[in-house]
Amino acid sequence: MQTTGSTRDDLASTWGVEVRKIDSEVRRRLIMRGDTETYATARKASDGFEHGFLGFAEVHAQSSLIRSKLADYLRRSILEELALDAKDTATMTVPPYDKPGHLRLVKYLRGKLISSDQSLAAEGHTPDPFLKWKKQRPEPHHENRKFVLREASDLHWRIHGRRLNRYTGD
Repeated sequence: MQTTGSTRDDLASTWGVEVRKIDSEVRRRLIMRGDTETYATARKASDGFEHGFLGFAEVHAQSSLIRSKLADYLRRSILEELALDAKDTATMTVPPYDKPGHLRLVKYLRGKLISSDQSLAAEGHTPDPFLKWKKQRPEPHHENRKFVLREASDLHWRIHGRRLNRYTGD
């Protein structure tokens, strides 16, 4: 819009959408190259996470369907905005540089620690409680014709120098 001098109103009129939908239309039409299916899946996962109507397993299932394709769309959009030489852009969009290599599972642990004492830290540690989270490498396998990847975790907590509990699971 900056290079053409158009406004959001102009773009909304050209595309035949409401001005309030411009941001989502830019994502769908320009960044995702009109790939409505990828856009819808990404939006469902994003909204489900942000607004809490999908569990983490479902958010992961939705996002894993499109994350590589979405990463490619985003990367290509950034490269185009940089206005690099065509040869450089071509080099960065073919194997082995065309696939993101850092995608991995991420786990979050949320909770609330309550104590009658002001210090929750284990003795000799920083002012924070101590949590050791050991992961075992997941073993992929098939169940009911679906690919399954389960990661086992072993959690150890120390608060006030005591081991509170241990959780082992996936």
